[in-house]
Amino acid sequence: MSIKDILKSSFSRFQHGVLDIQAERDSKNRAGEDLPPVLPNQLVKVTGRDFINIVSWHRPHLEKFWEPISIDKIESQHKKLLVAYHSEPLLKSAIFHQ
Repeated sequence: MSIKDILKSSFSRFQHGVLDIQAERDSKNRAGEDLPPVLPNQLVKVTGRDFINIVSWHRPHLEKFWEPISIDKIESQHKKLLVAYHSEPLLKSAIFHQ
């Protein structure tokens, strides 16, 4: 399996996880304010620390629908995305030109 196949598979799992997020709109979750980054070209601009802060902010809501291990995986998948983005020119080009 090539690095490209591994990245494609990892990104696909990450993307499916993001697509499974269920939105809830109410006064408690600041619906409509400062929407979190969700697109690949937005996610690669978020530092690891900022991403962890975003996930931590949304964790109580995420825990209503996801297992804690799945939420933790989001953080490690973001880190892998950043590493791949900065080390794989083909991936960087694909994300930049979407």
